[in-house]
Amino acid sequence: MSGDSSIGIGIGLALKSYGRAFRGLLDKYTGAAAAYSLRKLSSSTSNVVRVRRSSDDAEQDFTAAQVDNGTLVNFANNDTSALYGNKMYFDGVDDYVSVAGMTKSVNYFGACTMSATVYVTDTTTNQVVFCLGGASYRLFINTDGNWYVNTSQNTGVAATLGAHTVSVEFDNSGNAISFTLDGVEEWTGSESGSFAETVFYIGARDVSGLGRFFKGLIYDFSITGSSVKNFAFNGYGNTNADWEDQVGSNNGTVNGSPALYSGQGFDGFVATEYDQSGAVLRDGTQSTTTNQPQIVSNGALVTDGNGNVSTIWDGVNDDLDVVTGFAGLTAANVYAVTDNAGVVTLDTLTAQDISADTNLTTILTSITYDKVTAVIIYPDNTNQSAIQSEINTLFGIA
Repeated sequence: MSGDSSIGIGIGLALKSYGRAFRGLLDKYTGAAAAYSLRKLSSSTSNVVRVRRSSDDAEQDFTAAQVDNGTLVNFANNDTSALYGNKMYFDGVDDYVSVAGMTKSVNYFGACTMSATVYVTDTTTNQVVFCLGGASYRLFINTDGNWYVNTSQNTGVAATLGAHTVSVEFDNSGNAISFTLDGVEEWTGSESGSFAETVFYIGARDVSGLGRFFKGLIYDFSITGSSVKNFAFNGYGNTNADWEDQVGSNNGTVNGSPALYSGQGFDGFVATEYDQSGAVLRDGTQSTTTNQPQIVSNGALVTDGNGNVSTIWDGVNDDLDVVTGFAGLTAANVYAVTDNAGVVTLDTLTAQDISADTNLTTILTSITYDKVTAVIIYPDNTNQSAIQSEINTLFGIA
């Protein structure tokens, strides 16, 4: 009997809890004309934003939960969140790893295989993955976007953005004889090396001066099969300790000032911010990529001074268009949560005639801001003080 009672009580509490699971601002104060926020404001809200990622212009919709739980960021950084904080970011400027103690010879290692995992973030500049000196035992991306080996051999294989395993096989003379990409042998031939030096480089080369720095990630590097010298690096960080030889004593030295990877170079922009009001379809959209507000910057969500997920507006061209407009709203209340230089405020614009407006910039023209966190529009000033209080609480405004 007591067991049955416990079950009944449990079910009752569960149903009660379920019934109160979510009741947002728009549920409490109905009748909103439009509502834009990266938070969920209504129990009926599904997607809150559509984001374009900078690396390839792909777009995807996201719920408020996905904005918060890392799904959006992982999309923007092309599924590299797992690498945050545990890989060295080669900045393409002066970051590289050097290994001293080689001999200045184009066939120093003899026959061997050199392999690595790379994350390519740029295919338009000449950048070296590894080489002995200048152009021996070398793999690099050239300005035409293809993979090249040794002195100047074009493999004919396009370098693409993202993570790849790469491997080059060399013969006893130091000639590159095959190139394998992602486990598939893509090129065979014979290309000699040149400009050998006594230092082996990862992420750069040296021909009368350092240059052609790699931009992205290089890790799990190894030289195998050499009768002269083999070495291997995990490369799971940006200190010398992270580049210690795993099979011998040929430790790497980190040069430059590399940061740990945190999504550098990956950005996300708002293509659509969905209207959560459910009244008239008034989604805010922007098809011109250069005019889209930014929601992810260098692999991190944009946040306002109170820690709310927000969007950066450049004050010049950034805007969201509301194609359907705001016809009939001649005395609307506009509640705008914005950030200006780190200070988050709620501005309430009362009795606004926005009936002819077709974008958010026009509606917010009287406010100074560099980030927009939320814009909520009601057709009149009903429940104004209660709505203001709710918004202040929701977005941590004192």
